[in-house]
Amino acid sequence: MTNAELGGQKEKLKMNKVNEKGIELLHDFEKLRFRAYDDAQPNVVLTEKTVIKGHLTIGWGQTGKWIKWDSQIDRVKADELFLESLEYAESIVKKLIKVPLNDNQYSALVSFAYNSGGGYISKKYNKWTPYELWRFVNEKKDGLKAKWMSTAVTSKGKPLAGLVNRRNAEYNLFISA
Repeated sequence: MTNAELGGQKEKLKMNKVNEKGIELLHDFEKLRFRAYDDAQPNVVLTEKTVIKGHLTIGWGQTGKWIKWDSQIDRVKADELFLESLEYAESIVKKLIKVPLNDNQYSALVSFAYNSGGGYISKKYNKWTPYELWRFVNEKKDGLKAKWMSTAVTSKGKPLAGLVNRRNAEYNLFISA
C-alpha cells in the first residue's frame, strides 16, 4: 500500500460517524432512565438499604462513582451524558481499529465500546487490556461472530441475557451492508 493510499485509509477511519442504526441500537439497549437503578436488577426500586448487585446506572446507561442510589437527572442531562459517552466510545474505536470500516461496522463497534469500555484490567499485568475482539476485526480473523458473542457478556462474573442479545444485535449490524 502506498503512503497516499495509507493516508486515505487513515482519513477514512477518522471520518466514520455513528449512523442512525447505531444510535437506535444504543437507545434500544440502554433505555433512558431518569432515576438511578442497579443494572443487575433494573426493576428494583432502590432505597438506602438496597444491596447493589451490579452497577448503579442512570440516563442512557451511564455509570460512575458519582451515581448514588437516589440520583436523578432530567432529559437534557441524560442526553448530555449520552453524547459524552458516545464521544468516548468513538475514541476507543478510532484508537484500536486500524482497518477501514463502513458506517454500520463502525456503529456496531461504538456500541460495543459504549457498553464494555473496550477492555478490562488484566489481573496478570494489572493494566488496561483491550478485548481480543479488536484484534479479530483488525486482522479479519475467522471466528469473529463467536468472539463477539463471547466478549463482555457478563456482569460481576454472571452471564446476562441482555448482554448476549446486545452482542448479537451489534454483530448483525456489523455484518449488514
